[in-house]
Amino acid sequence: MFDEILGKLLSTENVFRESVRDEFGTRMISNLFEPVRNETNALVLMHEELENSLMNFESLRAEIKGIM
Repeated sequence: MFDEILGKLLSTENVFRESVRDEFGTRMISNLFEPVRNETNALVLMHEELENSLMNFESLRAEIKGIM
């Protein structure tokens, strides 16, 4: 889900980074791209954790259903 967004962000950041020639561009990278990339990475990790929790829940639910 967020992997596609992260991929597009990294691609855009790389294109921008290649064209940076001054301090303003460097600041844009550190003040805009890096925080957004970090937040997106955090969302990717949270999504993966949520999917794992959901799989554990479904497994437990199936086990309980089998007991009943």
